[in-house]
Amino acid sequence: MINAKKELLEKLEELERVETNIECIKIIYDRSEISKTNKTFILKKGFTKSDYEIFLSQLDFNYDNDYGGQKLFGTVWFKDKTWLERKEYESSEWWEHKERPIIPKDLI
Repeated sequence: MINAKKELLEKLEELERVETNIECIKIIYDRSEISKTNKTFILKKGFTKSDYEIFLSQLDFNYDNDYGGQKLFGTVWFKDKTWLERKEYESSEWWEHKERPIIPKDLI
């Protein structure tokens, strides 16, 4: 088990990214084993400090990152045109830093 908020904040710290470097975020939690539904967390462009704090509080949950399929999917867009993408391989999950894609219209 791992905490989604803690994992994201640790990756941001590792990359020396703070709230002011983030442009927007979209994370999807696959809860199909629990309720047959997914939960989506969105932090839109132009967010406030309060929006950021609410977003992080929503991510404050534990999920099973061990065996089985990927549970957490998502993208963090940075202002410097780079991004984090949620990846999975052989039941391991992690955040991978990449060059930034175009931001979807639902986050603008």
